[in-house]
Amino acid sequence: MRAIMQREFKEYIYSLRGIAFAVLFLIVSGISYIRFCFGGASFLFSDIYNEISKALVLLCPILMMDYSIRTKGKTNPDILLFSSPVSTSSIIIARFFAAWLYYEIVLVSTVICIPLISYYRTIAAGDVFINYLTLSLLGAVLIAVCQFFASICSSRFTMYVSGASVLFVFYVFSNTELLIPDGASSYILKMFSVFNAYQELASGIFSFSAVIRLLSMVFLFLFVSRMATEMRFRTGRSI
Repeated sequence: MRAIMQREFKEYIYSLRGIAFAVLFLIVSGISYIRFCFGGASFLFSDIYNEISKALVLLCPILMMDYSIRTKGKTNPDILLFSSPVSTSSIIIARFFAAWLYYEIVLVSTVICIPLISYYRTIAAGDVFINYLTLSLLGAVLIAVCQFFASICSSRFTMYVSGASVLFVFYVFSNTELLIPDGASSYILKMFSVFNAYQELASGIFSFSAVIRLLSMVFLFLFVSRMATEMRFRTGRSI
């Protein structure tokens, strides 16, 4: 599993999708930091990461775009990989952690902006830690969701559109959860409203239920990714 993770991580460093994600993420982050410096008191420090979290709806699918076309061709390395003694679960987990590690490195690289913007505005160290931690958890969920769609789609375009669309629906769920009366529908919406869970944690008040919801979504989509991948290689069918 370690070797698979290292191979996948190197692909992010040298591939177009990895470079594109990093560049776009840093551009969005830079714009948000500039707005914080010169936007006045109405633009809070947490607003920086709220804007980044919204941008992740369009950015995270980029990380998984190449996975969707790897099953083409009899000599494709993924066919050899899935026919090896390594379990499908190990492959799925290794790919997830490779993508998440790359995401974390790009995210943490923006820390260098903190000393610069602290020259213009006062920033509490606790706020920095909380916002980076919560954005890290949110990124894990979005990557897991995109990995599922990469396992069922046969083209980059289909994978990107499907992944981004579902992530946008999750964002909408977070805004409509309060409009649904209590019941089964409300419970389902609350489970999938990952952005609401992110907001709860980013507010500075620890919520065990929010952490459980985010981690549950990661495990759920990694599980269905494993099921979908096995079915795809068994039947050869994809979207």
